[in-house]
Amino acid sequence: MRIPRHRYSQGYASVGLWLLAAASVQAASVATRAIKINDSPIAPSSDIEAQPGDVIEAEIYIFGWNEDGAGSTIRTYQVTFDAHAFFNGSGIGALFPLGWDAAPITGCGEMDSCPIAMPLCSIFATCGCILGDTCPAEFPICNGICVAAGHNPEGAFAVDINRPDFIHFGFVPVAAARAITAGADPAIGSTVLSGLGPTDAGQLAYAGTLHLQVSEDTCGEFVVSYSKGPDATFLLLNGAPDAVGFQTLEPLTVTVPSDAVCPQPLATLVSSDPLINTQLSRLRRNTIILGFDRDLVAPQPGELAIYKLTEDNCFGPGPGQDLSGIFDISIRNDEHGRPRRLRLRDTSAAGVMEHRAWYRVANQGAWGSADPFFLDYQVQMGDANNNGFVSFADLSLLHMSIPTLEAADNDRMDINADGFINFADLAAANVHIPSKPTPRPCQK
Repeated sequence: MRIPRHRYSQGYASVGLWLLAAASVQAASVATRAIKINDSPIAPSSDIEAQPGDVIEAEIYIFGWNEDGAGSTIRTYQVTFDAHAFFNGSGIGALFPLGWDAAPITGCGEMDSCPIAMPLCSIFATCGCILGDTCPAEFPICNGICVAAGHNPEGAFAVDINRPDFIHFGFVPVAAARAITAGADPAIGSTVLSGLGPTDAGQLAYAGTLHLQVSEDTCGEFVVSYSKGPDATFLLLNGAPDAVGFQTLEPLTVTVPSDAVCPQPLATLVSSDPLINTQLSRLRRNTIILGFDRDLVAPQPGELAIYKLTEDNCFGPGPGQDLSGIFDISIRNDEHGRPRRLRLRDTSAAGVMEHRAWYRVANQGAWGSADPFFLDYQVQMGDANNNGFVSFADLSLLHMSIPTLEAADNDRMDINADGFINFADLAAANVHIPSKPTPRPCQK
């Protein structure tokens, strides 16, 4: 079973790793269904209502893989959950793994978007602490994130290999469950060490158990979704050289109703491409992609401001200064298929952004989908390496990329924004050599 970079949580020995390539599998499905609330049985369901403080027991099932028996027996499976999904619903609160006594996991991007108590943005894109001295009083111990002495979510994720409906029951399996940590998505899986593994009997096969507690302040909807990809949620069938993904992934949806309208937290800006306070390199069609930690609703005209930054307009554009009307502003999905990226692209034919000038993108509160923010960028036409200068180093980098026939719409080396990287981009950058950065206005 492939659970990379982390420890197993149930004391099982680790097993060998395979290089796994993505493929498809006929009709195989994985589902997470609640079976108990507060230890009282309920009809198994992937869509339930719960109340603040409830403890939910849910089980993972695998079913519907091939019935012909030829190469369709399951040697290995792994189901990995998106850790951020437990803390990031459509309302407020969290679904804490049972035993969780720590700060909620908060995602971060390349920019400084973490709280003061946990200012470190780790390689797992999770806000974490550096020293216990920075942690709040209720979670005083720095253990990747700020935790309390009683923090112990190990038992929230488990595999009961003694159940007759366990998918590898009767074989010699090595099963493991990885608990949620500061950097790990929780995972459950098993591999058969000998024999061919089970054939599809046309029934739900048990694969693991989750225990989740609804926080006392929760309302809204939470979708316990899966981490996708060939190294996260997959099957390895006997006789097949590569791992295969599930055709259907059925998450657990938990809705906590409220007598009043559940307050919707605003999305927080967590990443930007290019990074803030860096350069836009194109003559025209400069593109900025902003990432947020919650789903977005597209801004209406005038709700975002984009303007040339000077010392006279540090707090907003003056009359006629807002350029947002010439930008295509749209919502894009992130790598998990969630509408959490905002794409802004200059659509003017000749380009209106001036070389060496600074520009600000700002939500001053008019766009109600996200917290207020502002980001500044300098236009340095030809700055392919994003170091603030236009020089022969940029020409060298461009030359190494020639020819590129399908440049991305935000590729900073496509200087003339025609979709290619070729000698025309060299010529366009060469016009501005040498070019030094100018100080950013409004820094007082």
